[in-house]
Amino acid sequence: MPKAKTKSKSSKVAEKVESIKKSPPKPVQPTKDILAVLEAPYNRVFEKAIEQVGEDLVKLREEVVRMDGMSQSNYAVIIGEIDKYLN
Repeated sequence: MPKAKTKSKSSKVAEKVESIKKSPPKPVQPTKDILAVLEAPYNRVFEKAIEQVGEDLVKLREEVVRMDGMSQSNYAVIIGEIDKYLN
């Protein structure tokens, strides 16, 4: 019987590297995804931040951190959701 051709180790490694390099695309509108995850009152706070600074996640995070410092509420939930999309 003829032997089946097997892939060399280097080609297997190259395929694994290619599969790792291809990360899933980030959502086009992460702010809508974040809003869908957040429950009241956090979704209202996040909407206020969007009204203030727009949909740039870095600016939104800074705004929520600023709002967190000004209020007695803890907005770590919102900051955590934003961080999921920044990393």
